[in-house]
Amino acid sequence: MSKSALKTAIADMDKALRTAYSVFLSLDKNKNGYLEKHELQELLQACDITTNDEECQACLRDLDTNSDGVWDFSEFLSFVGIIYQNKLAKVSKRRGTKKGPKPAPPTRKESLKA
Repeated sequence: MSKSALKTAIADMDKALRTAYSVFLSLDKNKNGYLEKHELQELLQACDITTNDEECQACLRDLDTNSDGVWDFSEFLSFVGIIYQNKLAKVSKRRGTKKGPKPAPPTRKESLKA
């Protein structure tokens, strides 16, 4: 990758992260810097993901890498990455490509198990 292409890619990532942070802040209704279960439910609904109370709690718990019962911005980004990878996999499947997206990097908990 050329130096100019790398700079462009980094600028694109910066813009995407700023957008993701804006979304995170808009979901954080009580402005405590975290997404709680009721705020996560709003996010899941916006993503057209139907969950019951137990499934929502499991989703929160699964990506809650520091086990504090809420999502911080980095945990939110993990969720965004999973949603993005699922969309890429669907596109790859529709196009009939043999290669799907690369697996997501491990979460902190998974990294600590290795």
